Amino acid sequence: MILEGHARAAGLADVVSPHVLRHSCATHMLEHGADVRSVQELLGHATISTTQRYTRVRDEHLWRVYAASHPRANSASTSTSTSGSGSSSSAGWPAWDGSSRAGR
Repeated sequence: MILEGHARAAGLADVVSPHVLRHSCATHMLEHGADVRSVQELLGHATISTTQRYTRVRDEHLWRVYAASHPRANSASTSTSTSGSGSSSSAGWPAWDGSSRAGR
Protein backbone atom coordinates (compact mmCIF):
# COMPACT_ATOMS: atom_id res chain seq x y z
CA MET A 1 0.00 0.00 0.00
CA ILE A 2 1.06 3.60 -0.52
CA LEU A 3 0.97 4.60 3.16
CA GLU A 4 2.95 1.55 4.24
CA GLY A 5 5.66 2.29 1.64
CA HIS A 6 6.06 5.88 2.75
CA ALA A 7 6.03 4.92 6.44
CA ARG A 8 8.70 2.27 5.84
CA ALA A 9 10.86 4.77 3.92
CA ALA A 10 10.59 7.21 6.84
CA GLY A 11 11.40 4.50 9.39
CA LEU A 12 7.90 4.63 10.86
CA ALA A 13 6.45 1.39 9.52
CA ASP A 14 5.37 0.12 12.94
CA VAL A 15 3.55 3.25 14.07
CA VAL A 16 1.72 4.66 11.05
CA SER A 17 -1.82 3.82 10.00
CA PRO A 18 -4.67 5.87 8.55
CA HIS A 19 -6.14 6.05 12.07
CA VAL A 20 -2.86 7.37 13.54
CA LEU A 21 -2.66 10.03 10.82
CA ARG A 22 -6.27 11.10 11.44
CA HIS A 23 -5.71 11.20 15.20
CA SER A 24 -2.45 13.14 14.83
CA CYS A 25 -4.03 15.67 12.49
CA ALA A 26 -6.90 16.31 14.90
CA THR A 27 -4.53 16.65 17.85
CA HIS A 28 -2.26 19.08 16.01
CA MET A 29 -5.25 21.18 14.95
CA LEU A 30 -6.46 21.45 18.55
CA GLU A 31 -2.99 22.28 19.84
CA HIS A 32 -2.70 25.07 17.29
CA GLY A 33 -5.99 26.77 18.11
CA ALA A 34 -8.76 24.93 16.28
CA ASP A 35 -11.90 24.64 18.35
CA VAL A 36 -13.17 21.16 19.15
CA ARG A 37 -16.48 21.81 17.35
CA SER A 38 -14.68 22.49 14.06
CA VAL A 39 -12.54 19.37 14.48
CA GLN A 40 -15.74 17.41 15.20
CA GLU A 41 -17.19 18.56 11.87
CA LEU A 42 -14.01 17.77 9.96
CA LEU A 43 -13.84 14.27 11.44
CA GLY A 44 -17.54 13.67 10.83
CA HIS A 45 -18.35 12.77 14.42
CA ALA A 46 -22.01 12.87 15.40
CA THR A 47 -21.30 13.93 18.98
CA ILE A 48 -18.69 16.16 20.58
CA SER A 49 -17.93 13.48 23.18
CA THR A 50 -16.60 11.22 20.43
CA THR A 51 -14.20 13.95 19.31
CA GLN A 52 -13.08 14.63 22.87
CA ARG A 53 -12.20 10.96 23.37
CA TYR A 54 -10.57 10.73 19.98
CA THR A 55 -8.18 13.63 20.43
CA ARG A 56 -5.46 14.11 23.01
CA VAL A 57 -4.06 17.39 24.09
CA ARG A 58 -0.60 17.26 25.61
CA ASP A 59 -0.34 18.19 29.27
CA GLU A 60 2.26 20.85 28.46
CA HIS A 61 -0.22 22.53 26.12
CA LEU A 62 -2.86 22.55 28.84
CA TRP A 63 -0.44 24.23 31.24
CA ARG A 64 0.36 26.87 28.57
CA VAL A 65 -3.36 27.54 28.11
CA TYR A 66 -3.80 27.79 31.87
CA ALA A 67 -0.84 30.16 32.21
CA ALA A 68 -2.07 32.34 29.36
CA SER A 69 -5.73 32.36 30.41
CA HIS A 70 -6.00 32.32 34.19
CA PRO A 71 -5.78 35.76 35.78
CA ARG A 72 -3.70 34.51 38.73
CA ALA A 73 -1.48 32.13 36.77
CA ASN A 74 2.22 32.38 37.40
CA SER A 75 4.19 32.27 34.14
CA ALA A 76 6.60 29.81 35.79
CA SER A 77 3.82 27.20 35.89
CA THR A 78 4.33 26.49 32.20
CA SER A 79 7.73 24.97 32.90
CA THR A 80 6.44 22.66 35.61
CA SER A 81 7.05 18.96 35.25
CA THR A 82 3.86 17.06 34.55
CA SER A 83 5.32 13.60 34.90
CA GLY A 84 5.17 13.06 38.65
CA SER A 85 2.00 12.76 40.61
CA GLY A 86 1.87 14.58 43.88
CA SER A 87 4.39 17.23 42.87
CA SER A 88 3.41 20.84 42.70
CA SER A 89 4.11 23.69 40.35
CA SER A 90 5.92 26.84 41.33
CA ALA A 91 2.50 28.52 41.37
CA GLY A 92 1.39 26.15 44.14
CA TRP A 93 -0.92 24.07 41.94
CA PRO A 94 -0.46 20.30 41.87
CA ALA A 95 1.33 19.09 38.76
CA TRP A 96 -1.23 17.60 36.45
CA ASP A 97 -0.62 13.97 35.58
CA GLY A 98 -3.65 13.63 33.28
CA SER A 99 -5.43 11.23 35.64
CA SER A 100 -8.53 13.42 35.73
CA ARG A 101 -9.03 12.66 32.03
CA ALA A 102 -8.79 8.88 32.44
CA GLY A 103 -12.51 8.39 31.96
CA ARG A 104 -12.67 10.11 28.57
